[in-house]
Amino acid sequence: MSKPTSEFSQFCADEVTALRRAQPTTAEGVVALVRVFDPADAGSRADAVYSGPDLFEQISPAGWQIEWREDACWLAVHPETGSRLGHYEGLLYAELSLAATA
Repeated sequence: MSKPTSEFSQFCADEVTALRRAQPTTAEGVVALVRVFDPADAGSRADAVYSGPDLFEQISPAGWQIEWREDACWLAVHPETGSRLGHYEGLLYAELSLAATA
């Protein structure tokens, strides 16, 4: 990985490192971690805003599977927890885990 050239690049690198280390298996876990780095805008209806590179690459090692909807729109589903995470152009939308609603 190349050396970050700006504060924002370092911020994104730190966010990626945190996601890869934590390997969250629920949408709530992904959202909570992303909010540490990118607090959701008060005017946004999204649960979180992700500014780093390709979020799916960061969460797929934890077992997430992706269902593409459009170019910048996908739904990630975790097969073990049943958790679902929607992504649209950096905006994240968490659905409650099936285990949490049972």
